[in-house]
Amino acid sequence: GLITKALELTKKLLENFPRSTALHIISGDANTKLKQYNAAIKSYQAAIELRPTFATSHFNLGIALQDTGNLKSAIISYKKAISLKPDYSEAHLNLGIALKKNGAIEAAIESFNDAISCKPDYTEAYISIGDIFREKLHRSQEAEDLINATKSFKKALTINPHNFLAYDGISFLLRYYTFARNNKLFD
Repeated sequence: GLITKALELTKKLLENFPRSTALHIISGDANTKLKQYNAAIKSYQAAIELRPTFATSHFNLGIALQDTGNLKSAIISYKKAISLKPDYSEAHLNLGIALKKNGAIEAAIESFNDAISCKPDYTEAYISIGDIFREKLHRSQEAEDLINATKSFKKALTINPHNFLAYDGISFLLRYYTFARNNKLFD
């Protein structure tokens, strides 16, 4: 398809312009879309070598690394992107996702909150926080987790009233609350 053609063209252009950061990024993006993650990683690393202070290259490298399951390296890449561009809301969000997958729940919540600090209407960050509290609720059955999850999903719906994931979260919480109340799980 078109992505394959774009990748072929980019490879040809890189033969003539091997020091083009933009072409390496385009190559990495195309390889990522084609799920050719090792090639994408090499392209992003080449872009970083040429322009180490460009936050987007570190962010994109983090995505490719995360897609291969290399969470520790992805976390390092996201943190580097954030150190270069502290208001990089997408990097904060992806860092939170990687931290959550790596089991660092409190650090993930902090990262999602950082994403919201950068972009107050970041629906995905609110949903991510809601999901963490919803998952904690399964284990803890604490009313506080129910309240925190509800607040996060409601905020996401305030920002985007058509967000299916936020409605799904609220729907689950309502069912859970009804079950908990009927079974006297909360004091």
